[in-house]
Amino acid sequence: MKVVLKSNNTVLVAQAAAERFKTELTEDCLEWKLALPAQAGEGDLRAYEFENSIQLLLLQARLADDWQIQFQAPEPSPLFLLFSVRGKKECQLDSDHYEINPLQTVVAANPANVPLTLNFKAGEDTLFLLLFIVRKTFKRYLHCLPEDVAAELRAIFSGASSSKFFQKNGEFGLAGASLVQDMLDDKRKGLVRSKYIEAKALEFFSLQLRRWEAEASPPSEKKAALRPEDTEKLMLARNLLIQDLQNAPTIDELAHQAGVNRQKLKQGFKQLFSQTINEYLRNERLKVARQYLLGGKRNVGEIATLVGYDNAGYFARRFREKYGILPSEFISALEEADEG
Repeated sequence: MKVVLKSNNTVLVAQAAAERFKTELTEDCLEWKLALPAQAGEGDLRAYEFENSIQLLLLQARLADDWQIQFQAPEPSPLFLLFSVRGKKECQLDSDHYEINPLQTVVAANPANVPLTLNFKAGEDTLFLLLFIVRKTFKRYLHCLPEDVAAELRAIFSGASSSKFFQKNGEFGLAGASLVQDMLDDKRKGLVRSKYIEAKALEFFSLQLRRWEAEASPPSEKKAALRPEDTEKLMLARNLLIQDLQNAPTIDELAHQAGVNRQKLKQGFKQLFSQTINEYLRNERLKVARQYLLGGKRNVGEIATLVGYDNAGYFARRFREKYGILPSEFISALEEADEG
């Protein structure tokens, strides 16, 4: 499939794909979604056009044929943020060619009538984000950024420099992938969902600015980058930690299971996830407990046990610390809502 747009608009991509495949495009409060028909592959394409001139495109698919999407408009482009979670992508901006590997980000902008071309390969497991930020919306705030970051962004805004390339290694790529997954996992509808996705899109933009600031910081202030093999072990440790909340491993058990020494596990986990192991486990337990409550499980003692707390009173105190309300009060509020 080849789509050439004489505008910078993500929704037009979804509309063009729906027309090409003669498939219905569903709309739900600023979200346009296309479930790919069998002849196009499997997966879906989602486009968002928010009121503050932010646009988002998410492609989660295994395509039956190669796709090419090209944006070319008579006015200067917005700021493009291109991020691959899974699969390699080819990107061409004017005379610059990029291969975007998993967990890599490109920040770019192009002058009027200069195309941005994206190529997606058939048969490849693809999860890709394209975020548009209108330049004039944020140009006035450049003075709020470190001087080096502001200078690079100003150059991109003006067209003097077309792009900034972020490598895949480190916690920023994983954090970006987590944000994309949060968008896909959210099951709400209407305005609640659209505002949630908009907030996550802005959080993704903020993440890239933080990444930029980290690169620009003096060497003495920079964290040592995690090696890819260490990152893989830490991701494994995170998955092992939360796969059975009722019987979560101790730190020593977790270190042994993940194949990393105890000290490196503790330090690396805090660097990668910005929380200690115990903080991460506690927050996950409380998040799951809240989901149980919302899903209809209304017995506090049972929920406490399910998420790994032997003492229901201690669980209730922790729940209130995080959410500002006791589980019993939360249950009462839910019941009143059900009756109303």
